[in-house]
Formats: sequence, structure tokens, C-alpha cells
Amino acid sequence: MKKIKIVLLLLIILLGINIIYAKDGDSRFLPLPIFGSTPETGFIFGGAGLYLQDKTDGQFLMSAGAMYTENEQTNVFLKIDNEFKNYSVLGQINYQNWVSKYYGVGNNTRLEDEEIFTRKNYSITLEFSRKLKKNKSAGIIGSYENYKINVYKIDPNLTGNRGVALLGLGITFSLDTRDRKLNTKTEHYFNYKLLEYFSSRNNNKFLKNHIDYRYFYNIYKEHTLGVHAIFDNNFGEIPFQKMVSLGNAYNMRGFLEGRYIDKNKAAVQMEYRFPVFKWFSGVIFTGFGEVYDKTFKLDELKNSYGAGLRFNYDKEKGITIRFDMAFNGEDSRVYVNFREAF
Repeated sequence: MKKIKIVLLLLIILLGINIIYAKDGDSRFLPLPIFGSTPETGFIFGGAGLYLQDKTDGQFLMSAGAMYTENEQTNVFLKIDNEFKNYSVLGQINYQNWVSKYYGVGNNTRLEDEEIFTRKNYSITLEFSRKLKKNKSAGIIGSYENYKINVYKIDPNLTGNRGVALLGLGITFSLDTRDRKLNTKTEHYFNYKLLEYFSSRNNNKFLKNHIDYRYFYNIYKEHTLGVHAIFDNNFGEIPFQKMVSLGNAYNMRGFLEGRYIDKNKAAVQMEYRFPVFKWFSGVIFTGFGEVYDKTFKLDELKNSYGAGLRFNYDKEKGITIRFDMAFNGEDSRVYVNFREAF
């Protein structure tokens, strides 16, 4: 545990250095208030912000936010993407003391089996990459995650049901020919990650493989078609906190994050982006996917769909405020965010 704390401290120091390093150049800042209410949290309030800076040797992108609830729950996050010369650093810090829902493991769990619990967790991830020839890059990843949770009474056989601390080390490879990272209009993005995680519980280890592929086609002027595919393949005894989830604000919108979880996932989503009026644009989207233990079954695919509105804060930089309404056949969800889903 002492070694893990040293690694965590080094990651925090490196993350801070990269925030300080982002200086000079053209910049944009977009703040966004957060308000809401749920039966489990009571009134929610907070704020988030997106900061973008073009530098002579790359681009610096940072998003951060914090939420607090009437029931004294907290959610804080910071994410940076810093390019300089032939290198890039991705960093993320999260802290949550938040309500969560558990439905069981698998692609066919029932909505009526919902169990509510409180999770306390924090994590830090740092990814350092070097640019190679022809839009390629490769690098290393380090992460530390700590989950304080107790769902033993809900599922005594679930790995990680009393909490777990995880140290992850891995590699990453990317091919990126996109015209820009925010609100992309043309070309491809491919990323592969392989991480080995070391658990504090019984010295357990497991592997996670992750593939992220995106393709964009500019049909005409501001009309764009996007396709996004995600594949997760994992090996070993995986704590349920690290099982893959079918839905969230960025993939398979319409499904609550954690509604369906398992060891592996395959999901594809598509969306059509189009202009509406001056600073506003629209989007329609759909997605198909499933989580599974060992075998992917085509007849068990889940579907979600929806539409959204965009306020184009800065068309040139691709900075938007995203409002999405998504459905999945049994539920619907609303999303407000700075960035496109992919």
C-alpha cells in the first residue's frame, strides 16, 4: 500500500506540472451551472467548466466540475489533455461520494431488482504518449483507484463487494487523422489500451483490453455522419467496479451507467449532425450493443436512440453545449455536457 501511495503522489505532481505548462496562445473558457434533483440525492447544485488553449506546439484542453447535494453527496472531477512538441499527456482525477444502483451482472438483469447503495471512491489516471510518424502515437498508462463500498448483503458472491484498491499499469497506441478533437467532422480515430490491474484483495490481478474506433464523414457543409465502436475484452477475476457498463453520457446514451454490467462489451453507435439556426445545431442518434461474460449473442443486442440540440459556443474551435434526450425502451435519460458523445 505504501508503494501505491508513492505512485499516486507522483501522478498528482506530474498532472499539476502539465496544467502549469499550458501557457500562451489563443484560449477559450466556457462555464456551465449544474442544477437538478433526484429522490436519492435531493437537490443537486454545482458547476463545470471547459478550457481550451491553442499553443504554438499543440493544444491544451481541460474540463472540471463539482456537484454537491442536499443529502451531502459529492462528485468532483478534473480532466486534462495537453499536447506539447512531440508528446501528449492525458490526466484525470475523480472523487465521488455518491448514490449508485446495482441490478446484478449480465445483459438480462431486471429493472425491478434495483438495489441502491452509497459508493465512496477516488481515482487518478495519467497517460503519457509520444508522437510517431504518420499520425500515430504510443505511450504508457498509470492509474490508482480506491473504492470504499459495501454491497456484501446485496450480493455475497460479487468480487469487490467490500471495496477494493487497484493499481493499473499499461500501454496505449493511437492513430488519429481527425480534423479536430472537438465536434469532429472528418477522418478517423483509433485507440487501443492494454492494462494490467493489481488488486489489494488477495493479490488478485486481471487484464483489460479496450478498443475505441471513430469515423466521421462530412456529407455537405455542416452535415456530418459519425460512427463510434467500442470493444472491451477482459481476463481474470474482475471486481464489479471495473466491469464494463453498457451505457453512459458518451456511449449508448439512454441507458443508466451500471444498468447492465459484465466482463466484456461490444457497442456501436451512429449519429447525424446538422445545422438548425445560426448558433444552434441538431443531432439524431442510435446505438446497438451488449455486455456479456464469454459469448456475444446477436439476439441479445440492446438498442437506444434519441435526439439533441447543440449551442455552438465557438464554431471554429468546435466548443458546444450538448443537450440530449435518449430512450432505450424501458427508460429515458437527459444529458447536458460540453462535448459531443464522441
